[in-house]
Amino acid sequence: GTNPIVVGQWTHLAVTVDASTDSIFLYANGDLVDMAKGRLNTAGPNDIYIGHRNFTANPDAFDGRIDELRFWSKSLSQSEIIRYRNCELSAPNNSLLSDPDLEAYNNFNQGQAKGSNAGIDSLTDFATNQYNGALLNFALSGNTSNWNNGTTSLTIGCKVCNDQPISNTINIANTICFEDSNGSVSVNTSGGQTPFTNQWSNG
Repeated sequence: GTNPIVVGQWTHLAVTVDASTDSIFLYANGDLVDMAKGRLNTAGPNDIYIGHRNFTANPDAFDGRIDELRFWSKSLSQSEIIRYRNCELSAPNNSLLSDPDLEAYNNFNQGQAKGSNAGIDSLTDFATNQYNGALLNFALSGNTSNWNNGTTSLTIGCKVCNDQPISNTINIANTICFEDSNGSVSVNTSGGQTPFTNQWSNG
């Protein structure tokens, strides 16, 4: 298929696992782009390496920038991936930080972009588990191998409804009905996550 990754542009990547079918799904910018049979090896207290393989002889270091890293203990749906991908989970405006399924969250908002960041070699985890990371073999100065500018497409501190329904009550007084008609009411809904569903009931 078409390669969704464009050099020089930020790409949101998400990987989910369906343990019931041993399936792994890859999403790029919210679109499902690939799937494979298999499962992740999560046995043992092994460290997780981001940006290169855990093989000294052939690490295959990643040549690029990384921002907004999240680990979940549940498999997010495609709609959740799309909903959360451009939302920075900044406290105290986002309830997802206290979500028990959010195992780790790193926003990479540390240090001075491209500046002198000697000693700032810990990556803060803002989720409740506080699994802080460590930067290994970084120069921490200059334009590369350093803290750098992140993606600019994020909504800072955006609020997420977590799929909870929104209830609106409309009180209408002195409504005039014409003949056998019950009249009509127009409601304009904005914000939130589409599609919207309206339910009507007689009070």
